[in-house]
Amino acid sequence: MDGEKIEKLILLVGEYSELYDMANKNYSNQNRMDIVWLEIGNKINEQAEVCKQRWNTLRDAFQRAARNSLTKSGQAAKSNKKWKYWDAMAFLQPHIKGRETHSNVTEISQDVSEDDDVETQVENNTQSQREYMCEYYDDEISTNLSRSISQPNTPLSCSSSVDK
Repeated sequence: MDGEKIEKLILLVGEYSELYDMANKNYSNQNRMDIVWLEIGNKINEQAEVCKQRWNTLRDAFQRAARNSLTKSGQAAKSNKKWKYWDAMAFLQPHIKGRETHSNVTEISQDVSEDDDVETQVENNTQSQREYMCEYYDDEISTNLSRSISQPNTPLSCSSSVDK
């Protein structure tokens, strides 16, 4: 598909909000989507499936360009060249939602005063984790000890504490 057809495709998709706006009542209506892609294909003399695939590629590239243009706090400004179709696809901007991120880093408790330095906060958080582990293993040891007293010929099992 040449540049002129691509720009026309972008303009045509912009006219059909059901293709990109999840709040549109026809967004999930597959029959309506098929009809719209056929209409768009006829207007630019391409097959509907080719138009749909090209649109998905363009949409993904737009999302990537938007994500790459963001800077994090403290990061130097980027001097990236603007993507070729950025202005034509700007109508998508309000409809792009980033995914929720997850971290494997534990949060430092919020009950420490702002006067405490970072080392004190980390030390308090580490102490809290130690206390939790001690309570957990104390319960396991007590359970196994009680079992061995009530059933003296049964060997102690540590597998339950390892599995958790």
